[in-house]
Amino acid sequence: MKVVDKFDINHNDVIAYVADNVAYMSKAFTLFSAFFENCIHVTCTAHLFHLLFERVQMYNGEVHKFMQLWQSYFKNSVARRKRYIHYMASKELSTAKCPKPCTTRWTPWLRAVLWHEERHHHLDEFLAAEHTQSDSVSSRELQDLMADGTLERDFQYLGSVVPTLIAAIECQETTSVSNHHLIEKLSDLKAFMKTEQKSRTHKEWKTMWTDILSKYEEYFEWTGQPPTYSQKGLNFFRRTRLLDPKQAAELEPTISELQMIPLLKSCPVSQIQSYIDEVGSVTPSSTLCYWQNRLVRWPVLAKAAILSISIPSHSAEVERSFSAYSRVMTKLRTNMSDSTLRTCNMLHFNCII
Repeated sequence: MKVVDKFDINHNDVIAYVADNVAYMSKAFTLFSAFFENCIHVTCTAHLFHLLFERVQMYNGEVHKFMQLWQSYFKNSVARRKRYIHYMASKELSTAKCPKPCTTRWTPWLRAVLWHEERHHHLDEFLAAEHTQSDSVSSRELQDLMADGTLERDFQYLGSVVPTLIAAIECQETTSVSNHHLIEKLSDLKAFMKTEQKSRTHKEWKTMWTDILSKYEEYFEWTGQPPTYSQKGLNFFRRTRLLDPKQAAELEPTISELQMIPLLKSCPVSQIQSYIDEVGSVTPSSTLCYWQNRLVRWPVLAKAAILSISIPSHSAEVERSFSAYSRVMTKLRTNMSDSTLRTCNMLHFNCII
């Protein structure tokens, strides 16, 4: 509220409250939502995907243990790292460093799985050669894990599904205007997970997908009062599909349905009706370009539509702005004032404009 008042922002111009899924953020929106008539509550879809996919790690403890041991195996041995790089180069494989299997960030653990899956069948030979030089505890533990064929089986299976999970997260970190496609993306993801659940015969994997699907329904298919962890803007994103002419042709929107989108409440009915009449007769390559080309014809409706489909379904951009501070406030700028830092960060973050 202080920021809004400081910059003299009209309360009706505040259209979205985008945050992560912690409880105090939801409580904050409940407290000040009465002041902002057009504001909707959106929670970070990428964060929800992370909560979903962290169950992959929970159900694959041996894989997680192996990757953690692999990190510690090289932690304090520069010579061992050099021997490993030489060995991988001799096999004509990439010597890229393994991503740290961190479970508190969005994709590193999944990327670490892909890294190990690509190299897994070469690691046994390397460990055997290293074992003759140093009989360390971590070396023995790694070999014991690899002696069981289930680890290779797990890596192979995870390697086949992880790319889809990473793509789902990355799709929700983009800066493009795409919230009107969110429901479609969610539907595709659910179809993929259901297929995996039905096609797997291994009990642990079937249980894993059942658990993930249960959480998916809690996060993205709730009715009534949204749970603490869920996409609070779900109903809004269902309605923004009506602003995409391609989807609207199938959904056949009415004036009352379009007016349920907050920013369209005050739009002239004649402009909304003209849009409905045009739906089905146009197939634009871009929804954003479609509305930009109609700013002269339907000035109020087109502006409201552009703002509505531009509301992000994630908070990744906010996270990136935090990271930008470390690039702006270097060791040579430690005496920078707060106001100068904020201004420089704004310029840095919007330098592409």
